[in-house]
Amino acid sequence: MADIFISYKKERRAHAERLAAVLEAYGYEVWWDYSLAIGTDVRDQIEAKLEVAKLVIVLWCSGAVKSKFVRSEANRAERRGKLVQAYLEWVEAPIGLDEAQGHPLVNWTGEPSGEAIAGLIDAVTSRLGEKRRAENVIRLLATLPALSAVEPMVLSAAEAELDEDQGEGIAPPTPPQARKKVFSPPPATIVAAAIFGFPDTQVTGLLRPPRES
Repeated sequence: MADIFISYKKERRAHAERLAAVLEAYGYEVWWDYSLAIGTDVRDQIEAKLEVAKLVIVLWCSGAVKSKFVRSEANRAERRGKLVQAYLEWVEAPIGLDEAQGHPLVNWTGEPSGEAIAGLIDAVTSRLGEKRRAENVIRLLATLPALSAVEPMVLSAAEAELDEDQGEGIAPPTPPQARKKVFSPPPATIVAAAIFGFPDTQVTGLLRPPRES
């Protein structure tokens, strides 16, 4: 059972991936759509993981507020009392969610600690308890590159259409030339697995290249 479910819009995959790495370094088990099993109904998998997660972090951006899937996941998490909202852009959350407290990550460049991420980490630890001390995580992830150097993924028209028709993370492969950059997870993730003994299944999604979806 995952501690945390991350809901996000596909264009912001690099931020979801980095947040998952940081939270895993803090000792939490994180689920996001890199863990989808091929050949199984995607919506059933997402629904099942959403139900059992102890906490759901929604990464709001201009695309996410328009996504019926991200909005649905956020509303369901809110009804179950396990929603934590974070903002990658200065946008308003959908009606019904806009009065709840959110954590701004607009200036977050991927570091595991500091003012930009502190509020979100505090929200997680207050609900799930502290599993690893921040100073150990900072030392571990000190070599991660800044997210400011990573451009958001560019979706093809076909991907964008299927993204909304069928759900996040299941559009067909896109030719390499259709994307500007692809985030490559740093070697620090391997160090995290070695030092803290993460199960292989917990870090697999961070060690392989992004899915062409």
